[in-house]
Amino acid sequence: MEQNAFFDIRAEVSKNRLYVILKGLFGDEDSKQAVEKTVAEVKKLMPGFSVITDISEFKPATAFALERIQRGQEAIAQQGVKRIIRVVDSHNITGQMQFKRMGKQVYKSVDPDIASSLQEAEALLDMRISKNL
Repeated sequence: MEQNAFFDIRAEVSKNRLYVILKGLFGDEDSKQAVEKTVAEVKKLMPGFSVITDISEFKPATAFALERIQRGQEAIAQQGVKRIIRVVDSHNITGQMQFKRMGKQVYKSVDPDIASSLQEAEALLDMRISKNL
């Protein structure tokens, strides 16, 4: 991985939820590995799943890396995502803008909600599940 890049991508099958945590500056190889992991993990979930994408510490990436990340978003969309919550930091505007722009192209019927922490994102989804929405 490139210097300072980190990702944690995992499916929580019991909650039908995908966690995508991206931190640092993503280069070409980092984005390739992250997308491969995303594709593998999303296949474990049933259509109608939720995604929490934590980009609060994500740094703007190269155009090629962003193209690969968009492929990961396409895999999520094709698998049948129902709800997306994006964890953001108000000081990381450029990273947010990149994801928003890519997401509009990919997620036609899903408008991501915003949370300020992973805990807040989980609470929003868990509350929705408990209300059976």
